[in-house]
Amino acid sequence: MKKIGILFLLIIISITPVCHADFFLHSPMEGAKVENNRPEISLSLGGKNCDISTIKILVNDQDVTNKAVITPGFIIYKPDAPLPEGRNTVNIIFKSKKGKNLAKKWSFYISSKNRIDSVRHDAKNDLMVKEKLKVTLIGEPLARASFDIGRWKRNIPMKEVSPGIYEGFYEVSPTDNVSDAKITGKLRTKVGGVYEKTANTPVTINAQFFRVKILEPKNNAYVTQVFTLKGRTTPNTLVKISMGLAFNVGGDALSAPAKPGGGVDVDVDETGFFQLDMGFPIAVKGMKMAISCQAIDRKGKRSFIDTITVYLKTKKKESKPDSQKK
Repeated sequence: MKKIGILFLLIIISITPVCHADFFLHSPMEGAKVENNRPEISLSLGGKNCDISTIKILVNDQDVTNKAVITPGFIIYKPDAPLPEGRNTVNIIFKSKKGKNLAKKWSFYISSKNRIDSVRHDAKNDLMVKEKLKVTLIGEPLARASFDIGRWKRNIPMKEVSPGIYEGFYEVSPTDNVSDAKITGKLRTKVGGVYEKTANTPVTINAQFFRVKILEPKNNAYVTQVFTLKGRTTPNTLVKISMGLAFNVGGDALSAPAKPGGGVDVDVDETGFFQLDMGFPIAVKGMKMAISCQAIDRKGKRSFIDTITVYLKTKKKESKPDSQKK
């Protein structure tokens, strides 16, 4: 009976919870190479003898204690943002209930390539009301994708339209206004990694400003004698289009400048588009046209003026074949 009692006592001692940093289980393991750049970081506290009120958690020397789940039995921390490539260090500092200082420090390695190949958008100019911004992300298939417009609009969902190709849209509303906003695509993979990549060019949205924009032809473009002017402004308004001609006669420049506010009135449709067929009265080499557009709303408010210059494209005279030359 005495031997049985001693054996029972030894068993009780061996399973009594302790608070000893050297025996804690942690994840990721020391020296591990982790593909997920947002790995779950955890530590087993070894039992009720740890004073969890004293716990301080440092990841790469940044205090993340307030973002962790802490219980008497374990600690779990999930990074909000991707951890950097290479070595990452975790340092957890605390005390036992008897006041003994304890710490567990270890390192692991993030070894993952960016799962996003490219991010691009289709905005070539400032965006206006009801215009749609299209963002395309190419990366790892079967993931969840979204994009941000700077810090102004976040986590706009994207749809995988074909394997590894994601598309998302944002339609400009009348109250939108942001300048030089970076377009950042984000991809969350099945294993939990989050990857980010920024498009090469930013986006500006000026929906709150009443203005008109000539879409076609482009400034300084060469056009045929008859061409179509296309533009966009606030829906259901009126646009006044004026023009001025200039050309050279014997080396002297003659011109009739455009007069904003005069010219032809064109109605703007409910989507904000307008167009007008225009042309040069005669085909003279070196002739150019200045075109000005100004929108006017129902209350008589006038927009900023948009002006372009176009040049008449003339046909080159065909030279005679050598056989016909005298």
